[in-house]
Amino acid sequence: NLLFLLLLAVLLAALLAGVLLKPLQPRTTLVVAPQGRLVEQFSCDALSRAIAQARPGTTGCREVRVRDLLRALEAACGDARIERVVLELDQLQPGGYAALREVAAALAQVRAAGKQVIARGDSFTQGQYLLAVQAGEIYLDPMSPGGVMLEGLADYRQYFHQLLQDKLGVDMHLFKVGRYKSAAEPFVLDAASPEAKEASLYWMNDIWQRLLADVARARRLDPQALAAQIDDLPAQVQAAGGDLAQLALRQKLVDGLKTRDEVDALLAERGVADPDSDTGYR
Repeated sequence: NLLFLLLLAVLLAALLAGVLLKPLQPRTTLVVAPQGRLVEQFSCDALSRAIAQARPGTTGCREVRVRDLLRALEAACGDARIERVVLELDQLQPGGYAALREVAAALAQVRAAGKQVIARGDSFTQGQYLLAVQAGEIYLDPMSPGGVMLEGLADYRQYFHQLLQDKLGVDMHLFKVGRYKSAAEPFVLDAASPEAKEASLYWMNDIWQRLLADVARARRLDPQALAAQIDDLPAQVQAAGGDLAQLALRQKLVDGLKTRDEVDALLAERGVADPDSDTGYR
């Protein structure tokens, strides 16, 4: 009880001093920098999440709820004091594509409300780029080791038939009705059946075509040309001399190559410079 009262006193003192609740000023930039895995609902308790948040470099229990991102972006749409939104997605671990598309739609609404949306990153994974592509400007670090990695979808399963039969002496007997019954295949086969491959390709191709369409629409590219670039990625990387950042710029996946400091300077110039901020802008 004494500890609780002490913490309450400190919190009230901070609030009265205006430390925690500073008034939002005009021409403010909202920085959206989610850290952790994008989830519909937290899977860890509050204490575990707080510990993970306080320890840089840890990945367990670092989660970001979709509804929290959507709520922040919705607030930015209707707040005249928010001049632009900056996306920093390096620490985001994307979840399912349904959640990513929901957040992407919210970012599109921010742009429709007349706000600037700028994305920057040291590199972009496929899931991160699906959000970054909603920005009006995308900047990639010129020394990026990863570039923009659009590499398609894959599905992997473990098969146990040889292990069960040769190592444990267990014979599995599977009775099924119909062709597309792959749930128990790992126990009776050592590789996916043609029907299982057909079913996986069916749903993965649907998701992949939607992703290509979303990226192409946002970047004003031809979906077929974009798919051809991705299919020919090894040769294009070789032609670019291994410079993935220059390759992304050449493929029109980003708008420019700028370091973090250069982007900060650009935002300070466009917005309001703030010497007290770590970034240099309000």
